[in-house]
Amino acid sequence: MSDSQNATSNTQSSLMGPGRPGSSTQTNSGRPFVSEQELVEKCLSTVEDYKNAIISKQEAFITITKTITSATNEASDQAESFIAGLYFDMLEEWSRELEKRAPFESDDA
Repeated sequence: MSDSQNATSNTQSSLMGPGRPGSSTQTNSGRPFVSEQELVEKCLSTVEDYKNAIISKQEAFITITKTITSATNEASDQAESFIAGLYFDMLEEWSRELEKRAPFESDDA
């Protein structure tokens, strides 16, 4: 099994935490438990907010990091980094795309 597959496997099992899978009412050390679906929705929403210039890239990085940290139940740093990397790559891709569009948008004004 590759490192990324192992990280994904470890994270998927740790995201579910104790109790009934998929429940967002579970707690982990007093913190509300975030389901995998909620994790994905929140992270994608954060990327979308950056894309639409609602938040800065730095704010997006912080929000994604906090979301993943709250969703993972004793996941390894490697697993958290793997998950975060996917969304950070999306932010970077949108950053490059927005930079390409900037000269054309300023000409229209």
